[in-house]
Amino acid sequence: MVQGWSGDKLREFCAERGMEWKFITPGAPHQNGCAESLVKSCKYALKRAIGEQTLTPFELYTCLLEVANLVNQRPIGRIPTDPDDGSYLSPNDMLFCRLGCAHSDVTCSPGALYAEYLQYKFVSLPSGVEAGSDLMQLVAYDGDGRQLRSPTFTITDNDSSYGFAIRTSDDSGRGVLYAVRGLADSTQYRLVVVAREEAAQEGRSAEETSFVIYIYVSAYPF
Repeated sequence: MVQGWSGDKLREFCAERGMEWKFITPGAPHQNGCAESLVKSCKYALKRAIGEQTLTPFELYTCLLEVANLVNQRPIGRIPTDPDDGSYLSPNDMLFCRLGCAHSDVTCSPGALYAEYLQYKFVSLPSGVEAGSDLMQLVAYDGDGRQLRSPTFTITDNDSSYGFAIRTSDDSGRGVLYAVRGLADSTQYRLVVVAREEAAQEGRSAEETSFVIYIYVSAYPF
């Protein structure tokens, strides 16, 4: 498992990032209770998502990405009970730079809670994705967690060489992302989609959700 690793490079890597190795007694996982609890959460989510199914490697990889995103959305510390306290803090806030927004290309309306208006999507695909293939469905929600029924979906970060487009599904309010042209094998794509719904009542602001999407196309057809 560790064959080919350089001990010096590993120590240098950890030192630069403030990482420290801590070992527990063999056969005593209770001494590392926090990490074991997260392992249990990951296993539980995978069992509920997969069940008795047999997945392809790329379907499993997609499930693992979704489980990682789910587990990293857990609260760190106390969950606020006062509406004026704002949203809770989660690992995803730091992993995806949600706190300051200084390095993000996604902008939120003034005073908005960033976590309520941003979704991350991950999908892993086999090679040979043809033009016209549906890649994923997008569902947008308002600040109260209700699905937007008639949003307009727009790809805002769309390199013309990517070849993606989006349409609205029939009467469901969902956006369907599809490939305009065949996707290159062994390539990772990143794009941003914004779903916006104008206010139905006067005096209310428009609802907007941004999706940051990562798509990986494998070099293999399975």
